[in-house]
Amino acid sequence: MPSALRRSLLLVTVAASPAFAQEITNINVVVTPGTQTSLGWGPATGTRAPINSTNAITSTNPQSGTGSIELNILAGTARSGYGYGISTVAAGTADVCAATVTCSRLGSLDSLNTLKFDFFTPTVGGSTPVFRLYFTLLNPNNDSGINRYGSFLWTGAGNAPLPAGQWNTVDLLMQNVALRPVFRTPANVAGEVVTTCNNTDRSGGTQTIAAWLKACNGTGSTLDLGSVQVLGWDVGQGNDGNPDARGGFADNINVGFGDSSTTWNFEADMNVVPEPSTYALMATGLAGLAGVVRRRRRGAK
Repeated sequence: MPSALRRSLLLVTVAASPAFAQEITNINVVVTPGTQTSLGWGPATGTRAPINSTNAITSTNPQSGTGSIELNILAGTARSGYGYGISTVAAGTADVCAATVTCSRLGSLDSLNTLKFDFFTPTVGGSTPVFRLYFTLLNPNNDSGINRYGSFLWTGAGNAPLPAGQWNTVDLLMQNVALRPVFRTPANVAGEVVTTCNNTDRSGGTQTIAAWLKACNGTGSTLDLGSVQVLGWDVGQGNDGNPDARGGFADNINVGFGDSSTTWNFEADMNVVPEPSTYALMATGLAGLAGVVRRRRRGAK
């Protein structure tokens, strides 16, 4: 286990997932400015690199604890992003990563059980929040047969607007997202190929990830999303075309696959001490986890 992970606060809880009708073990990890890199987090650079923006963990507007991710777009055409996995690799490397087996696969899309985050839009100077989930997919029509880079894009503008001036929890599995597959040649020449899902042009349309999985199943379409692997994600803002500076905050990013999930809590203070209620929650979670283990052992016998 990495030393940074040992220094981070780990809490285990057990909850039931209605969608999968199974118990999901959740691990809570604290991310600070000193541990973000070793834990895989940082300003987004490898996918849609932010332009004229600063994205960092600060104490400006804490959500649960001492900090959160502060997203600032400077004046001019820009966007912001702070993410995990492929989102933090060097610009340009993302294309190579998606085409090789050495890229870190975080979980299969069809086993995704949780995708949530908290977001705060200021009443003055706020902009449209966005969340991007990146993955690899195989293009059956590509003779080279290599994995290609794609993403789901959620925007606050494409769903019910989030109330400004307060923290809001967004459950992305219940929201409509756009599908943005991008196929590149072996020479990494940029160019998006218009693809279909059950003979429906996917460009410009939005629906839930579950609906995309159902439509893009390789039957009557050029995409099979059931075979893709998630590479990473980032949260940020879209401000293209606005001349003024914008800002926002994010925290408690929760992503899970199969029977487990992880909640990343972003704190500005290295020495975060849980409140008494958190200790109680941890004890409850550990007790629940022990029960799950016992039941699985009895089932195995």
